[in-house]
Amino acid sequence: MAAAVVFQAAAPVGVGENFFMTKLTEAQRQKISETVAKAEQKTCGQIVPMIAARSDSYPEVRWSVAVSLSLLSAVLLLQFKPLLEAQYYLLIQFPFLILGHFIGSAGFIQRLFLAKSRMNQEVHQHAVQAFFEHGLVSTKHRTGVLIMVSVLERRVQIIADAGINSKVDEQFWNGVVERLILRVQKDDLIDGLCEAISECGELLASHFPKQSSGGENELSNEVVVED
Repeated sequence: MAAAVVFQAAAPVGVGENFFMTKLTEAQRQKISETVAKAEQKTCGQIVPMIAARSDSYPEVRWSVAVSLSLLSAVLLLQFKPLLEAQYYLLIQFPFLILGHFIGSAGFIQRLFLAKSRMNQEVHQHAVQAFFEHGLVSTKHRTGVLIMVSVLERRVQIIADAGINSKVDEQFWNGVVERLILRVQKDDLIDGLCEAISECGELLASHFPKQSSGGENELSNEVVVED
């Protein structure tokens, strides 16, 4: 997949909260699946939509919050009860260490602590991994397209395989990503994802029309959901 093309963009933190989720209803799953099937009717290209809860667990954030909260608890106890024996300042840290580890797992907390470059790196790595795991790299004509939304990081990433690179202008992919981001900002992830799928289908149909033979559906039309 060395020649694959990758495009990514981020939605501002705090927008699209209602639709940044991975618990899709059966109707939503069906709508996405039908959109994929329709988009692939006239092309040998393969489109895989994906919604991931997060691209990494970011353990360093959980431990940073946990250690900070446990130390703060000891400092506050020392401030208000300076004459206690030393073991009490140590013992109070353990429950706050556990509490901080739990709090540090929350998405909005992790986004406060994480650098944009760190999130970009993890989303890209996760998308590349998904590209291989879900068979997009193995399509007959190298015309697989992954459209991935990573919820925690507020990122959208598209990866198109090598067979598409020489025929598709970079501005097209940028436009698809930007329009999907705009939909997400309006709490309209499902329709936005369907619109992106349809756009990709139209592009693939124009450059890679379905042949009379060998036009079988190589990959599932179901949306990939990772909780």
